[in-house]
This record gives sequence, C-alpha cells and structure tokens, in this order.
Amino acid sequence: MTYFDEWRAISARIRGLAEAAELDSRYIAVTSWDGAGSWRFLRSQYLDVTSSLEAFGNDFSPQLALGAVAAIERTLPQIKKTLTDHNPTTDVQINYTREAIVQLRALEAELTFLFSDTQERVRSTAERAFQHLRRLIAVDEEVRGKWQKAYDDNETRCEALGAVHLLAHGIFAFKADAAGARTDLVFHEPARDDVGQYAETMVLTEWKIAPNQKNADKQFDAARRQAALYAEGPLATFELRDYRYIVLVTPKAINVPSDTAQGGVTYRHINIPVRPDTPSVEAKRKRP
Repeated sequence: MTYFDEWRAISARIRGLAEAAELDSRYIAVTSWDGAGSWRFLRSQYLDVTSSLEAFGNDFSPQLALGAVAAIERTLPQIKKTLTDHNPTTDVQINYTREAIVQLRALEAELTFLFSDTQERVRSTAERAFQHLRRLIAVDEEVRGKWQKAYDDNETRCEALGAVHLLAHGIFAFKADAAGARTDLVFHEPARDDVGQYAETMVLTEWKIAPNQKNADKQFDAARRQAALYAEGPLATFELRDYRYIVLVTPKAINVPSDTAQGGVTYRHINIPVRPDTPSVEAKRKRP
C-alpha cells in the first residue's frame, strides 16, 4: 500500500468522525440529552486517529513532501494535548473534543491538499516501482539472473532493463545527454514526442553501476552531475519536475546518501542490488 492509499483511509475516518460529531451536536440541540457518552466515545476514537496519524508520519516520512511532514509534526502534538492534557467536567470535555475535531479536520484538509498534487502521486508511483524492482530481483530467480548479467555487461544494459520495468508502472524513464536533452534509455535515441500515448509521466533517471560501497559515493556524485545537465523541454508539465532519481546498481546492498536539493530539484538516491541478502542479513552487515 502506498502512502496515498493509507492517507485516503485515515482521511475518510477523520471526515466520518467529524460528521458523527456534527450529527450528535444537532441531536443535543433539539433534546434535553447531554450526549456525554457519545462524546466520550468520539474522544476515544480521535485519540486512536492521532495514533494512526503518528504511525503514518513515521512509516512514510521518507516518501512524504517536507510540507506534509512539517504539518503533522506541528499540529499533532497540539491535538493530542487538547484531548488529554486536562481533567475536565463533562461540558468542558465536550468542548475540548470539539476543539480537537476542528484541529484534526484542518490538518486533514491541509494534507489532502498537499497529497492531491499530481507531482506527489507520480513520485509515490516511482518509489513503488523501484521498491517493486528490488523485491522482484530478490524473489524471482529469472529476473535476478537477467539483472546480474546486465550488471556484468555494463550500465547501459542496466538502465535499459530499468526503463522497461518503470514503463510497466506507467513511467517513461529517460536520461539527459551531454546537451541536456532527453535520451531514451532503451533505444539510446532522443525521446519521441508521442510518449504521452503510452506512459502516464516522464521521470529523469541516471543509472550507474558500482562494485562496492567504496566506489558508490563517487558514482552517485557523477550521476548527479550528469542529471543536473538536464534542461526541461516542452513536455515539462508531463514530467516529474521536482525530483530526479540517481540509481546505483550494485552486487550487494549499499548505504545511500540522503536526498540532495539543488536549484529547486531534489535528487533521490536509489540502490538496486542484484545479489541481495535478506533484510536481516543486510541489517547485520550495516551495523557499526
């Protein structure tokens, strides 16, 4: 499940609870019932939602836009404090819960706006495509063999295989040539103008190979310099503009640099190991 799918579930729950609170308030307004039991239930539900939001932020923070992470970190502690940092009477408890509902609803609106950005959806799709490729290599012997052969051949073979995999996810991956123009990774020709007929978006990628961690940083640097040559062309609205992917193919998993921002563009670093260990073995190997 992508972060966008997870967010839709949390968003729907927040909206549904807000509607329940509004319904209960209307009922209280026309009856003599104080509604304390309903509001205690709503309060417990909203506390549960804050836990879901906290887990969402922790689980997906590497994939979320900085504005979304900042909104969660800024707002969530205040909402939790509103719900828990007091020992109120029934009337005060209801008012505090109403305040928390407004705060959560405002946060939901802000995050939904941020996640509705087409660029964010494309980025999420790209992240899923790369994760799918890593796992496919790990579990599919035939695919793993193809990638090992491509690695042994040259990086051109790796970038062609990678481009075909990304296209299966609706992404046309390309690289920048020496003049900064788009180059097709499969046919090594200028990218055609009919890409929109078979792909949902275009993403700039730069692929390199490295034998080990010692060579990785040098290759990442070289790939970023190559990707920085790119100058957006007439299909800029069709592209993932704010992110470029630096992909390093290695025998074993290596540590990758953090995202690098240059000139309004974020460079994401991806590692594709072709002879991968299990996650537990990798963790032990990387442990200081």
